[in-house]
Amino acid sequence: MKERSFVADAREARGLHDGSITRVVRVVEPQPEASKRHPWARSQFAGVDDKGDGVWQLEAAPVPRNQFGGMNIHTSRCLISPYGVPEDRLWVGEEWYYDMLTPDLECQPANYDPLAMYYRADGECCEQIPECCCGEVGPTPWRTAEQMPRWASRTLLNVTDVRVIQVQEITEEDAKALGLICTTRFGSTAFGIVGWTMERFLNDYTCVLRQLFCKTVWDANVYMWLGTMEKVDHETT
Repeated sequence: MKERSFVADAREARGLHDGSITRVVRVVEPQPEASKRHPWARSQFAGVDDKGDGVWQLEAAPVPRNQFGGMNIHTSRCLISPYGVPEDRLWVGEEWYYDMLTPDLECQPANYDPLAMYYRADGECCEQIPECCCGEVGPTPWRTAEQMPRWASRTLLNVTDVRVIQVQEITEEDAKALGLICTTRFGSTAFGIVGWTMERFLNDYTCVLRQLFCKTVWDANVYMWLGTMEKVDHETT
């Protein structure tokens, strides 16, 4: 089992923490090149490299081996999972602020007080900090998700499944697990209504989906990492 960081925006961080989001997506980078002679097949798990990272292959042919017998992952056929492999763990990095921060971010302060830790996904500083005076001295200096050290993370996830899909393969179940619930003026979910296609759903959901899947991404039917997670109870860690 390997543990790694996972940077999330406020919407994802909030949903992963409260359990309303159980799947996440990221664009595969770099995208596999189209090939007429060797069309891409559905991804298959090829194994773990010497760094403990999960390797997926997009072609049916075996992953090439180097002269030492290890996987040659530096080819256009191989993809390295940003989530690791099932049973790996991810700790969520999100925008945060600690009221008594010491210069050394990597080390938890000896006098650490959880009540002095704030997360932007829970609201702006004036909504959370009783003594907030940002109106007088300026906004609270939120630190970025990339700056969050392990000790400051409040959400630990267990990876249960990793797949490589194309964006047009996203299902209603996936969309709901991603926290992308679109409702009509009648109060029902958009799916299942006559004339409401997944493409229209993706193109019309301006609040969130345009940030994840713009029309260009949809039309190109890009490859995406789809990871399924479950929140780990801190009492069991």
